[in-house]
Amino acid sequence: MESQSLSTRSTQRLDTERWLVFLFLLSLGLLNPWVRGDGVGYYAFARAPLIEHNFNFEHDYISANTGIREVRLDEHGRPKEIFRTRTGHLDNHFTVGPAMLWTPFLLMAHGGVLFVRALGAQVPGDGFSAPYRLAMAAGTAFWGFLGLLLSFRLARQYVEDVWAFLATISIWWASSLPVYMYFNPSWSHAHSAFAVSLFVFYWHGTREHRTLRQWLVLALIAGLMLNVYYANAILLMILVVEGLRDYAEALRGRAGATVSQLITRHFLFALVTLLCLVPTFFTRYIVYGGPFETGYGAVQKLGVALASLCCRAFLFRARFVFLDAAAAAGHRRAGLV
Repeated sequence: MESQSLSTRSTQRLDTERWLVFLFLLSLGLLNPWVRGDGVGYYAFARAPLIEHNFNFEHDYISANTGIREVRLDEHGRPKEIFRTRTGHLDNHFTVGPAMLWTPFLLMAHGGVLFVRALGAQVPGDGFSAPYRLAMAAGTAFWGFLGLLLSFRLARQYVEDVWAFLATISIWWASSLPVYMYFNPSWSHAHSAFAVSLFVFYWHGTREHRTLRQWLVLALIAGLMLNVYYANAILLMILVVEGLRDYAEALRGRAGATVSQLITRHFLFALVTLLCLVPTFFTRYIVYGGPFETGYGAVQKLGVALASLCCRAFLFRARFVFLDAAAAAGHRRAGLV
């Protein structure tokens, strides 16, 4: 009887996920494959190395939307010298993580373009033509949806599938997420949603007993999360709180790990996370001449960091409030409260 109940529940969960996938496929008609605003900088880190094999962003400046060109180009249509760094590269302070996540999609697009060009087609292989922009937009939507799917799987561990499904749909369509999944896909927000969801999902699944190998996997995810957007570091506070608890229990002799074991695991986590940031350090070194240069001025850096942290803290708390409400509604419906 119990096995039959588990089988029924598993089938229901699979059906719910299929509905989410179906809705996602329908939503792909909303894709708007343009590169504009901040997206010019994010996309340049993918396009320039792929097409020109360097970090020269001159063509990205020139091909940008009107607002960017008016600020960054001179009267002759060339990039202004004030936007060149000490290494001679054009300023690009945006993160490299989105470009890393776009790479598989852009490689497929580039391969397709080279193939049809070899057959005589006149499709530009410059990274700006429709196949590249469609691949970028599809990649953004894919990663955004994967973040939603991970969030759904986490939520249904606390509430019935129907409430987790409704909460996921609400986050999907009643927040700013669709703006960045479909209408402004060259920005980093949907990638952040995926990376943060992956981090929390994996942390949650290993929180009871995390092996050394799982610590290393969590570090790889943390590195991706920080490469995508620096302010995502706020999520590492989860590990700080968890660590304080574990050290307190270890000192009392109640934890499964000793203090020295905890120190080793946390040290390796920090080391691997830093190693995963090599793409960020490398691109900062090439563009700005130093691995720890960000391209932000001191005041601007502080303002951006504070605004980003406050916004993310609010959204992170709001999601849990919504899930709490969904859980309470589910419990009331089941007659549990």
